[in-house]
Amino acid sequence: MIRLSALVHPLTRNSAILLGSALSLALVATNSLAEDIDPVSVFDEPNHRIIFTNDRVSVYRVDIMAKEDTATLFHYHENDQLTVVTRDSSGYDQRQGGEPERFDAPRGTMLFTVYSAVKAVPHQITVPAGEQFGVVGVEFLAAPSSDMARLVSPPGEPEFVTPRSTVQRLTLEGEAPLPAGALLVSLGDYALTVQEQDAPSDWKAARGAVYWVDSNATGATISAAEPAQLIVIPVGQK
Repeated sequence: MIRLSALVHPLTRNSAILLGSALSLALVATNSLAEDIDPVSVFDEPNHRIIFTNDRVSVYRVDIMAKEDTATLFHYHENDQLTVVTRDSSGYDQRQGGEPERFDAPRGTMLFTVYSAVKAVPHQITVPAGEQFGVVGVEFLAAPSSDMARLVSPPGEPEFVTPRSTVQRLTLEGEAPLPAGALLVSLGDYALTVQEQDAPSDWKAARGAVYWVDSNATGATISAAEPAQLIVIPVGQK
């Protein structure tokens, strides 16, 4: 069975390239007030929109084009997580009790975090007016995979080896094979065709959309008439 996601909206885990900086006094004051509120699970944070779930992963998406300063609630993560940056993103990441830190993450950056190793300190993402933030977060629901804390993969690397799987960046031109039990993340707006067990399916993929390739779908392929950039995450691979 194939599941397609619908296009959603708002915010998730920051990615790499953290640049030290300070927010405006108004923004700091706003964050200080927010720290008085109890943090929530990422699954209960209203900006994090769940777009796919099964017995292995839960996937959420955030896509913010900020017309005014936009911030999440303070929230925490408890599972191993792969974050895929789906658009050039910038803003501030603030751990509860700490100072906001500036980040700039190019589209295609990936980050793998074992949150049990970093003790899941609640944090908040703030996107200033005129900036944007787009990510897909893949939370692995099984037990933690290692005591390693964090790995980062910049956009130019063809694959990203994590304790959970080897994630591939795929620039699709024509047709390519797909592993069974894989999650696909689109980095743009494309018209694609996925072939599973002699059953073709058209996928009009928006930026940040995800597509699940069934675990029993041996010999699956994907094709595109125009070049497309995808992230391929073999979820069944340990």
